Amino acid sequence: MLRALLAAALLTAAAASAAAAPSPASSSAAVVLDGTGVLIVNAPAPPLTVEERARAIEARLRRLAGDPSVRAGDIRAEPGDGSIDVVYRDLALMSVTARDAAAAGVAPDALAAQDLARIRAAVAEHRRVRSVRGLIRATLLSLLAASALGLLIVLVGRLFPRLHAFIEREGLRHLPSLRLQQVELMPAETLHRALLGAVSAAHALTVLLLVYVFLPLILSLFPGTHGLAASLLGYVLAPLSAIGLGALAYLPKLIFIAATLVLVRYLLKLVRAVFRGIDSGRLVFPGFYREWAEPTWQISRALIVVFAVIAVFPYLPGSGSPAFKGISVFVGVLLSLGSGSAISNSVSGVLMTYMRPFAIGDRVRIADTVGRVVDRSLLVTRVRTRRNEEVTIPNSMVLGSHIFNYSAGARDGGLILHDTVTIGYDAPWRRVRDLLIAAARETEGLLAEPAPFVLQTALGDFSVSYEINAYTDRTRGLTPIVSRLRENIQDRFAEAGIEIMSPRFYVRRTGPESTVPKADGGAAAA
Repeated sequence: MLRALLAAALLTAAAASAAAAPSPASSSAAVVLDGTGVLIVNAPAPPLTVEERARAIEARLRRLAGDPSVRAGDIRAEPGDGSIDVVYRDLALMSVTARDAAAAGVAPDALAAQDLARIRAAVAEHRRVRSVRGLIRATLLSLLAASALGLLIVLVGRLFPRLHAFIEREGLRHLPSLRLQQVELMPAETLHRALLGAVSAAHALTVLLLVYVFLPLILSLFPGTHGLAASLLGYVLAPLSAIGLGALAYLPKLIFIAATLVLVRYLLKLVRAVFRGIDSGRLVFPGFYREWAEPTWQISRALIVVFAVIAVFPYLPGSGSPAFKGISVFVGVLLSLGSGSAISNSVSGVLMTYMRPFAIGDRVRIADTVGRVVDRSLLVTRVRTRRNEEVTIPNSMVLGSHIFNYSAGARDGGLILHDTVTIGYDAPWRRVRDLLIAAARETEGLLAEPAPFVLQTALGDFSVSYEINAYTDRTRGLTPIVSRLRENIQDRFAEAGIEIMSPRFYVRRTGPESTVPKADGGAAAA
C-alpha cells in the first residue's frame, strides 16, 4: 500500500509537468490525455496548423480511450500514402510524415513506433484508473493519504504550541535588546512578541503547506480530478521551475561577477600594501612624498571600484530593464544638477593634495582667516584661529586664494616676526637700532641666531620708521611673542629716555615735560 501511495505521488509530479513526453518547443504542440502529455506534434499538416492538428489527435484519442470495447493492443501502425498511420481498425488516429520525422530528428518508422507505444500506454492507463479495481485502489490510497495528513496536522498542532509556550516562558530571560552602539533599536519585549507571532505564523503556514501538498496528491488518484491536481501543483511548481531555470541560465554571469569581485579584492589588498609601505617609509619613490600615500590610496581605491562596477553592471539581473535604466537616468540628472559645487571642491581638494601648500598642524593665513589647520578633507579645510574658532573653508575657495604658510618658514630657517616704531629725528639712529635689537634678544621665543636686524622703512616729516625683524622657529603662540616684543621695546626706550612717536604722538605741553614714563608710571621731566 505504501508503495502504491509513493507511485501516486510520482504520478502527481508527472501530471504537474503536463507531459510524459518531451516538452514541446515554441513551434510544437502537445497531445494531452487525462492531464498527462502523450506525444508531441512538431509539424503542421496543411491545411491544419500544428495546434489544430494536436487538438484533432487529442479528440480522437479521447473518444477511442472512452470506448470500453477498444483494446490498447489492437491499435497499430500501418504504412500509408507518403506517411505511417496509427490506426484502430478503420479509424485513423494520426499520421507520421517525413516532416514530423525531420523535425524530431529520427526516422519516420522509429517516430511512428514511439508514438504508437505512447498511445497504447495512455489508453491502458486511462482504462486502468477508471476500472472498479482502480477506483477501489484510489479510494484506499486517498484514505491513507488523508490519514497521513491528519496525523501530521496533529503532530504539528502539538509541536508548535509547546514551542510557543517555551518561548513565552523562557524568552524574556534570554533575549537581548536589539542595539546599535548605545541606541536601543528594539527592546527585548518587542522581540519576544515578534518571535511568538512568528511561531504562530509558522504553525499556520505549515498546516497550509501540508494541505496544499496532500490535496493534489489525493485529487490525482481519481480520473475526474486528475487535471485539477495538476493545475494546483502547477501554481507552485511552475514558478519554482522558472526560478530554477533562470538561476541555471544566470550561472555563467554569476561566475564572471564572482571572479571579478575576487580579483578586485586582491588587487585592492596589493595596492593598499604598496601605499602603506610608502606611508611608513619602507618604500621610497623619488618625487613621491609620503603624505601623498593616503590620499592617493583613496583615489586609487575609488577608481578600481568604479571600473569594477562598470565591468559587472551589464551582468546584474535586471540591468537592461527599462525601469532600471529610467532610475539610473533620474539619479544621474539629480547628481548633475546638485553636485556642481561638490565636484568643484573635490577637484580642488585633489589638486591641493599634490600641490602640498600646507599640512595638518601648519599655521596658515587663507584669505582673511589666520590659524592652524586641524583637518583637511576632499571637500573642505578646517582652520582653528587663536580665539579657538573653527573656520570651515571650501577647498575651491582655498585654491582660489593666496595661502600664507607660516609653519613652512619656521621649518626652513625660521619665520621672521617684525614690528615698526617711529622715533623722532632727535634720537640717534644707531642708538635706536641697538635698543630694538636688545629688546628682540630679550624676548622669549625669538632666536639669537640668525641675529635680529633693523630696517629703516621711511623718513617721515616728523619721525623715522624703524622695523625690527627677528627669527623664530615656533608656530604656536606667535601673537604672545609679538606682544612680549612690544613690551620689551617700550621698556628699553623708556630706560634710554627716548620717546616713541608711533604712530604719531601729539600732546599739548604746558612745560618741558617728556612722554617717557617714570619708573612709577608717571611722566619723566625733560
